[in-house]
Amino acid sequence: MWISLIVLLFFSVWAIISYDFSAVVSAFAEADWRLILAAAVLDVFLLYFRVFKWRFFYGAYKKISFYNMSLAAFAAYTCNNVIPGRIGGFVQAWLLGKKESLSKSTALGTVALIRVMDLATLAVIALVVFLGMDPPPDKGAYWELFKKSGSVLSALVLSFAIVLFLFRKNKKFIEAFSRMAERIAPKRYKASTGEIITLFWEGFAVLNQNRYLLIIIFLSFTFWGLTACSILLVLKAFGMENIQFLTPVVILLAQAMGFMIPAPANIGPYHAATVIALSFYGIGGELALSMAIAMHAVMFVTNILPGLIYLWFENIKITTITREARRELGAR
Repeated sequence: MWISLIVLLFFSVWAIISYDFSAVVSAFAEADWRLILAAAVLDVFLLYFRVFKWRFFYGAYKKISFYNMSLAAFAAYTCNNVIPGRIGGFVQAWLLGKKESLSKSTALGTVALIRVMDLATLAVIALVVFLGMDPPPDKGAYWELFKKSGSVLSALVLSFAIVLFLFRKNKKFIEAFSRMAERIAPKRYKASTGEIITLFWEGFAVLNQNRYLLIIIFLSFTFWGLTACSILLVLKAFGMENIQFLTPVVILLAQAMGFMIPAPANIGPYHAATVIALSFYGIGGELALSMAIAMHAVMFVTNILPGLIYLWFENIKITTITREARRELGAR
């Protein structure tokens, strides 16, 4: 938590020193708020789209209530934005397991696989962009750094996804991994570690269902395409014209790299990554920061409001679900 707060403080000082916030306010005053609202509506649609995609991860063995999946997913997004430590994945698994009487470890396995699939498809997009796109004019050095770091991260993610897929049916690998985990687990968890890993691995069952797997891959690429469209709407809201086809995609990739830096609600790293990506296209200063703030605000509001509404309707407290998720799934 302290690291996140230090990161937040660092980027806050950077923004205060580097930018004239009166110019930022002026940029907001001139923005087309209809397009920003359209981006927010699209982001809400994408929340439900992600839940729709998540259902296919259970297609291998069980049908799950769309409402309960929405509740679990939206609560997770809310927790990720208001609770330090990015505990959302554990909350998502715990809440769905409780509502549907599922193994929470298996639910956590599906949540983990979702992250892997999303990152793997984004990595494919990144490699295509980095290999096929010419560096922006006068930004060659910065682009090369961005390209190299992005390519390395993408290659690592894809390698992990490929290994996961290749070993999906290898019982010896799972047994060896379970034995290793049992050896290093604290004494009080040794007896249950093997069972937890087995149940967790059941969440990967969809990897053995080619039909569902292909649908999920298609939906993952579609999700990232629609996310880029949301970015495009904000760019147009601030008067950016003649936008290249890949511009929103490059910004999306930069934002994804920014998410790797821990900070409360990703405030700071997200904005810095967006500003850097916009600089490739000659947009800098207060206008770039204004766009970054608008994109983050749209994402933040649309990620926490649905979760708060669902939790209020179910009379569930955030403190309760985070405490229980930590207790039962070992989140820290």
